Amino acid sequence: MSAALWPARRLARLLRQLRRARSALGDYNDTVMAIDHYRSLASQDPSAWFAVGWLSARRQSLLAPCAQVLARFAALRPLWREG
Repeated sequence: MSAALWPARRLARLLRQLRRARSALGDYNDTVMAIDHYRSLASQDPSAWFAVGWLSARRQSLLAPCAQVLARFAALRPLWREG
């Protein structure tokens, strides 16, 4: 495994940030997919519009955490850079 090639602390920091990014982006993606699903149901069940509205508000609230975690990840120095 190539993990042994990198300093353990820097690798741990990178992996921690990747997990945070994966979680934040996964929540956002799940919400977007749910919006699409409920929109497809709305023509047969008008109450599905409630879910669309609620999920749309949730999607908006997830944007800032996604941006923050991606900015933290982008600020990390690549493992292959020394120092």
